[in-house]
Amino acid sequence: MTEDGGNTDGPGSGGLSFGQKTAVALVLFGLIALAAWQTMEPGKLRTLVFVVLGGLALRVLLGSRRARYDK
Repeated sequence: MTEDGGNTDGPGSGGLSFGQKTAVALVLFGLIALAAWQTMEPGKLRTLVFVVLGGLALRVLLGSRRARYDK
């Protein structure tokens, strides 16, 4: 945290870098998809879960690429 209350995500901030946060988010999406695959019956609902998770993963990937170019 900075003095004005903002969060610095630099290497000395003690938190995860943006790339590490992206990787963690994608791994969590993968784990949720694996859990859905194992626990849900095949059908439209499971397909919908995969589509939503895929869309969220795509959004995370595009956001990380955009952040890389915005620097």
